[in-house]
Amino acid sequence: MAASRQLVYRKYAGHRVLGMGAQQDSLRFARAIAKDLGVSRREVHASVLGEHGQAMVPLWNTVELTSSDPALQDVLFQLKEQSTAIPLNERVTALQNQVSKLLSSEEIAEAYEITRRASPDARVLVEPMITGHAMHSTPNATANATLNCLGATLTNDHRRIHGQVFLQSEFLNLNGVCGVPLMVNRDGWQIATLDALTADDHVHIERAARSISCYLSSVYFESVQLTEIV
Repeated sequence: MAASRQLVYRKYAGHRVLGMGAQQDSLRFARAIAKDLGVSRREVHASVLGEHGQAMVPLWNTVELTSSDPALQDVLFQLKEQSTAIPLNERVTALQNQVSKLLSSEEIAEAYEITRRASPDARVLVEPMITGHAMHSTPNATANATLNCLGATLTNDHRRIHGQVFLQSEFLNLNGVCGVPLMVNRDGWQIATLDALTADDHVHIERAARSISCYLSSVYFESVQLTEIV
């Protein structure tokens, strides 16, 4: 993977290459929030940055509703408050343990139900584990996120999307691959403004970038070893 990524960046300008994993995660986060609010996913905007995996960073402060209904705003506030009661990693670990036991006995519906009752930020981290096991909707979600990125590119309407790109200090002074907010057009991507980030958000995003870097380094090391053996 690391070697192929380097070949892609050598062949094409870096600002014309992006991965859609962060957009898929952001859509899932928005959908989970919308479900709890009882509204359409199109009425919720949300961002998930970092890794497309266990180091993804759901950002509550980026969540916006197109509706100004005070009742919905109150429910959203309560969801945000509940999410801070227990650290996300603790909630995710507990939920993953429960889901793993259910999946081991093929209790798919029960796994989905227990995940549905979890908070949206934990749900977005654990639900792919179930869909990956059952293969019910992951291809559709991937296609939807890809179409979102293509639509933004072709229309050039300055909407914010999210993607994994190779950074050279453009966002939080990060260098390497990380999921970040983007605007895209036919000329490539550029960083989109995201003013709502907190100091804790910075820490989690930087941690995710390190996680991606470590993973890519390990894959590259393994591929070199395999090449030497062959």
